Amino acid sequence: MADSNLVLHRGAKPVTPEELQRYIAPRPEGRWFPLAHSRVLNVVSDTLGEAGYVVERQKLGVLRDGSRFFGTLDLKSPIAEGVALAVGVRNSVDKSFPLGFCAGGCVFVCDKLAFNSELLVRRKHTIHGERDFVLRIAEAVGSLPAFQEQDALSFECMRNAELDDDRADALIFRGFEWGMVQHRDLAKVL
Repeated sequence: MADSNLVLHRGAKPVTPEELQRYIAPRPEGRWFPLAHSRVLNVVSDTLGEAGYVVERQKLGVLRDGSRFFGTLDLKSPIAEGVALAVGVRNSVDKSFPLGFCAGGCVFVCDKLAFNSELLVRRKHTIHGERDFVLRIAEAVGSLPAFQEQDALSFECMRNAELDDDRADALIFRGFEWGMVQHRDLAKVL
């Protein structure tokens, strides 16, 4: 299963792809050329489809009367047992942030503007923004097989690594010190 997280907690509301099409981009002004949210989603979906990726599940949301768009797409592309590729996408038509695409084994997209994964693509809304975004998405999707292979090797190495109890406990507590494990989760992790 892909590990994508779409967090909508600052007033964003979930939408379907059909509802997303209702949000129209404003007219360009000066050097700013916004793209409609549905166009951004279609570019990502079409590019993934042309490369042979299948979207298993998608979660979409909009914020501020539809001026900001956030989404995650879980793909049927395993990296390792229990882990698959996921994609994040975001767009704004209020000049608040650039077009965005992210992909990897763990994708985090939030309406508080957190946008994180192993592979990131961003492009400003300029006269050539759509063309450049399409090209960069194609390059990013083209690099996914190599990323998948490298991540699969990493997961395999981690799964085959043997740790004695003392070393495992030390790593868990180090994760706690670094803030990777919260105090409320410590007992469960141990």
